[in-house]
Amino acid sequence: MSGRAGEFLLPLLMACIAAGGVAKATETTPCNLTRLAEIPARIDSGNLLIDVQIGGHPARMKIGTRQRFSFISPQLVEAMKLRRHDVTGDRIADDAGAKVSSWVDVPDLAIGEVKGTSARFMVQGENARDRLPWDGVIGADILAHYDVELDPAHGKVNLFLPNQCNGRAAYWTQNFETLKFDLRRSMIEFDVPLEGQTIKADLDTADADTTLDEPTAHQRFKVDPQESPTSSEGKTTTDTGIAVAFHRHRFANLEIGGVGFHNTEIGIVSVKSEVRFNHYAENDFQAMIHKLDPAPLWIGMHHLARLRLMIAYGEGLLYVSAADAS
Repeated sequence: MSGRAGEFLLPLLMACIAAGGVAKATETTPCNLTRLAEIPARIDSGNLLIDVQIGGHPARMKIGTRQRFSFISPQLVEAMKLRRHDVTGDRIADDAGAKVSSWVDVPDLAIGEVKGTSARFMVQGENARDRLPWDGVIGADILAHYDVELDPAHGKVNLFLPNQCNGRAAYWTQNFETLKFDLRRSMIEFDVPLEGQTIKADLDTADADTTLDEPTAHQRFKVDPQESPTSSEGKTTTDTGIAVAFHRHRFANLEIGGVGFHNTEIGIVSVKSEVRFNHYAENDFQAMIHKLDPAPLWIGMHHLARLRLMIAYGEGLLYVSAADAS
């Protein structure tokens, strides 16, 4: 198939909803939330994972709110004997920064009670040194068709029909705040206070760590990770086996939707690392930086695990509470 990357976005699973191909709603709230599926979830190595069925094969998938596309491992592609198609047009990198060169269509996809036919996945980690520790990523091309509740503390992810609750969708508590977000290239971008300064942040469920780019750390927060006594050297390994050095720095205060984190650890990474350590030529890389203009702060599961959130894609709102709010 030829065309630009944006043409790969599909209205996945919505046809099956219109046709009645999902389980009936299991609960409603005063603002008429309709839940389609409750999916058991767990955190493994800092990643939020769910079990799905792809073409009848069980698959362990990451939830990837910052991933524009959904991904499938080459091992599962081979096991299912799926036909690969070349990616053309815009360059695409997987969530570990490796270039994606092919995509596949799967015959059907089941996420809990939600079932649909013919879903498209990019093939992730084709040149990975080792077998990937999961079978792929459910990205924004699927998630954005629903309202998505993330409740890692209670081990579940819920999918709802898009609501029109006007700020009242946090059915589990009265102690919540809403954050307005912009959807930029499928990335959920919103403002948070860090050390008393407002900063742009992305919601990143596919990363264990919360990270801040090094230029912003230095220019706005006067943090030099090489010299700061509150920094420590760390290292992360991408899914494709690339070891990347970064520094951990403790910030006095971070607030996400009214939930405060104090003396909290954030990784400081270079801009090149922040765009997933990708392997393009330098001129390609600079063009990608200019095009993506990524938010400087990516909020990973290190902090999200202590929250309960509803991503209301239709409203453009994040509902946020503490994990134990009731």
